[in-house]
Amino acid sequence: MIPVAVLNMHYSGLGIARSLAPHGVPVFGLGSSRGFPGNHSRYCTYVPSPDSLLEPAALCEFLMRFADRCDDRPILLPTRDHDIEFLLRHRGVLEQKFRIPLAPTPVVEAAMNKDACFEVAAGCGITLPRTFTIRDSTALRELEGRLTFPVIVKPLYAREWRRPGVWERVGQQKAAMIADFGALTRFYAGIEDVAPVASVQEYIPGGDQQLLVFGSYCRPGGVVRAYFTGRKLLQDPPLKGTGLVIEGRPIDTIVDQSRALLRALEFSGISEVEFKVHADTGVPYLIEVNPRHWDQHHLGTVCGVNLSLELYRDLAEPRRLSSPQHDEPPPRQDPGAVRWIAEHDLFHHLLQAALRRDGSWRPALACARGRRTYSVFDRHDLGPGLRQLRNTARELRRMAANRLRAATTRNRRMPVSRRT
Repeated sequence: MIPVAVLNMHYSGLGIARSLAPHGVPVFGLGSSRGFPGNHSRYCTYVPSPDSLLEPAALCEFLMRFADRCDDRPILLPTRDHDIEFLLRHRGVLEQKFRIPLAPTPVVEAAMNKDACFEVAAGCGITLPRTFTIRDSTALRELEGRLTFPVIVKPLYAREWRRPGVWERVGQQKAAMIADFGALTRFYAGIEDVAPVASVQEYIPGGDQQLLVFGSYCRPGGVVRAYFTGRKLLQDPPLKGTGLVIEGRPIDTIVDQSRALLRALEFSGISEVEFKVHADTGVPYLIEVNPRHWDQHHLGTVCGVNLSLELYRDLAEPRRLSSPQHDEPPPRQDPGAVRWIAEHDLFHHLLQAALRRDGSWRPALACARGRRTYSVFDRHDLGPGLRQLRNTARELRRMAANRLRAATTRNRRMPVSRRT
């Protein structure tokens, strides 16, 4: 069978391996982070490799050598925005020896660029949050008096804030919620020299549970072959962070809009379309399109819609596309609810909530109840879970040592009378 090479074995990469390997597909996990739990999965062979962000030229050379070891051209799958940027830049070379199931480069760029994507969405009649793109402080000053706060500030391309030196400047967050114009000016002043292009977007009222997702695999031309829907239950930080608990369930309200957008983009491949439902009006607003596998895509497999397998079968069996008689009915999502849980991140979220002693751990823990699947732990694939436990134990030891050092330092600085 055609082998699959996955860039980075974090949640997305591990989900790909668990979606494909049980069907006999050989999966190779390529990455520079040797400590990732996914490297220890029985469903993939881990191969240390350069990183697409830090060493793109070295990774390109490595991949060409890797492909020479395979009997057939492998399928190469990205799991991060930086992987996509790398593949688009080196596509002409890599496609000589790999199958790269990405849409044409202009289509991928249009999906990732928030301005271009919103322009296509507007043509489809999809409701959009009011958004301004700024490129310098002069453009920002022109917005004074035109914005309704709070606002959400994001990069025009999600990958821009993930770069070394920028990620620290933005507070290690993929979006920032700003309360007033003064705070917005100060925030932008801190990033203008390293990431000047940013989107300032109106805040859509509602909590994490108002965030809806449409995950799909499209055939060329934007034809949706398979899809599933769900909603976010918990993010950290709230409203702008990483999803910790995602619930897969049928949600009809975003299906037609998502199909129309992907068709208008002429998209092909795996994607996640995200909406936020206005808490007062119930209208879904488009937030973004993620044109690749994302952290929670394996939830679809658990819900009966294996997007990775649909993509693989189309590449491995071209007659499915050329001869409809060889095709099968698309998979349908199970009607019941299933929750995907990033257990490591949820544990840290609960721990921090417990240390704050504000009771916020209770609703967070309630989100994890019901039928569920985990990002790492799987009784049929114990290696990643055991590695996760080892990593967590190390982190807890470091946290305890840091707290002990901080307490000791405070005690030494305290006057003798107060210590007594």
